[in-house]
Amino acid sequence: MFLEVHGQEIPVERRGYRAVRLHQEPHLSSVSKDPALVQRLNSFAPCGAAVKWLQARQMSIASIALKADDDVVRFSIGKPPDGRGSSRKEKKMRWAKKSRKAKLNELRLYRLKAKKKINSPNPEVRIRYKLEKAKRKEAWLIEKLRKYDVPKAPVETYDPEILTEEEKHYLKRTGEKKRNYVPVGRRGVFGGVVLNMHLHWKKHETVKVICKPCKPGQIHEYAEELARLSRGIVIDIKPNNTIIFYRGKNYVQPEVMSPPDTLSKAKALEKYRYEQSLEHTSQFIEKLEKELEEYHEHLARYRKEKEQAAPVSGHNKGKRGSPNRTKKMSSCSMQSSKQHVLVCEYMHCYFSGNCEINQQKLVEILAKKSSQELEMIHKTYTALFGRDLLHVISGNQRSNTLCRVAYLRLVEPKTRDAEILRSSLFGGSLNLNTVIEIICTRSSSELHGIKQRYRVRYQSDLEKDVATKISGSFSEILVAVCKSSHCHNYKADTGMALCDAKTLYEAVESGKTLDKRTITTLLSRRNTAQIKAILLSYKQLYGHEFSKSIKNPSKCGQFGWELRVVIRCIQYPEKFFAKQLRMKNADAREMLIRVVITRSGLDIRGINRALAAKRAGSLENLVRREFNGSAKGSLVNEVVAAILLELVKA
Repeated sequence: MFLEVHGQEIPVERRGYRAVRLHQEPHLSSVSKDPALVQRLNSFAPCGAAVKWLQARQMSIASIALKADDDVVRFSIGKPPDGRGSSRKEKKMRWAKKSRKAKLNELRLYRLKAKKKINSPNPEVRIRYKLEKAKRKEAWLIEKLRKYDVPKAPVETYDPEILTEEEKHYLKRTGEKKRNYVPVGRRGVFGGVVLNMHLHWKKHETVKVICKPCKPGQIHEYAEELARLSRGIVIDIKPNNTIIFYRGKNYVQPEVMSPPDTLSKAKALEKYRYEQSLEHTSQFIEKLEKELEEYHEHLARYRKEKEQAAPVSGHNKGKRGSPNRTKKMSSCSMQSSKQHVLVCEYMHCYFSGNCEINQQKLVEILAKKSSQELEMIHKTYTALFGRDLLHVISGNQRSNTLCRVAYLRLVEPKTRDAEILRSSLFGGSLNLNTVIEIICTRSSSELHGIKQRYRVRYQSDLEKDVATKISGSFSEILVAVCKSSHCHNYKADTGMALCDAKTLYEAVESGKTLDKRTITTLLSRRNTAQIKAILLSYKQLYGHEFSKSIKNPSKCGQFGWELRVVIRCIQYPEKFFAKQLRMKNADAREMLIRVVITRSGLDIRGINRALAAKRAGSLENLVRREFNGSAKGSLVNEVVAAILLELVKA
């Protein structure tokens, strides 16, 4: 097919959709100059089509399409045809607006789903719902905190002033004496803090910046940030979170005292609240993840036990001639009960005075049996002979050392400690070291049980008896440690320990004397594990032990010395026991028996190392020296020594 334009025939390609496109040639640019051509084009197309086609000659990429439908020629200039030969109309998507009722129904559905997950009988569903919700909140808080990230201004190079040691000492003393200070609170460092520093420097060379509250290690970040923003010089950083700044020798007050790359007061408070919420949310997420992990471990353990039990039961059902598991268990229990009966018969025979001593049997019973087995023996003896084995033994415990060892091994630990405390307080004379040993070396949960057993057995309160029988500062300190057992359920918290360590430091260093009330209150409100964490944090913060801070007799007096004894006993019980064993008292044998029996399986090896560190030998040497030296009752002493040596090795 050809189209005649300006006396020339131009080939035209016909397409399947009956639309053709004119081939662009260089000679088409002269079409607009021929009026005859315009007339011919107007005869083919409507009135404005020729003008549009002539305008298209100036375009770099002119798309001119020709449509032939029913012997009628139409031009399409600048609009490419679609697949059907007509321009495609774009469809606009319109979102249908939900009614208020539909929105309320959707919210109600979400609430029902959440309530179903919260009240689910499956613990994993409940934990996962809380975990997902906390993680969504954490992501939202992180996104919120990004808005408060202020870009720091480019660092300007300046030459900091060099101060000599004498100048620093003078400025440090000057800053300590002056009362002017700038507070840095929960908002942290913002523009107002730097403005206050410049206002103070108008009349003073130095200024103190007091940071409260302040996390451990955050004081150095504050010092660095304030030095950058204010161009001041850090003179000293105090342990009580105080920074002393010097303005400089050639100080000139800037025109803009509040730096532009800092937050305002309101924005800083908002940022602090979001950071605090993020910190607590992160801790809650860690707690939930730990709970989920423990639940999975519990499930795995339960499935493993179930799988182990299934084959055994299946095996017993499948084989007719195989013995039943219940029979085996009953036979094992019968064997163990027979052994207990034999042990009880021997114990009854020996302590009644009807048979001679057998070292091997006694060592096997009193040293190698576990506490559960000894408890079973005690119950079996009562069932067989109708008498309490402890009452039988206690008749001879003062005259025979072996009876004393047997009694301490067979009695329950809480009852044993309660009896030792009672005899130490209301015996012939007050035994203060034993009272300190029991109260300060037991954990808070053990001390709580001892107090309950003491109240049931003697119808009296341990704290009241300690306050009545012990005089001086020891009474106040030991009563405070006894009260700490009320917090036996709490775990040690490192963050709280750091705050309490600072409180202890202020109680010792703030005034001319010790703040006794603060120290005793702190001891009474923290359990033993938390007190140990406080003492460890104190050493990390200030570089020395708390017991060293209260060593000065002029400042701390008698209260400081007695507090130091109690604190050392709580912090290092092995050293306390080693010191008591090295002291040659009248009750050295009783002390040795009590320490070996009560600390066997706990920290007996630590006591042995503490003794060796002081060149006092070892526990084995102490036992042999104490019980193998006398000729009278040598067989009994040999048995006691063998039992104690076996317990030391355990």
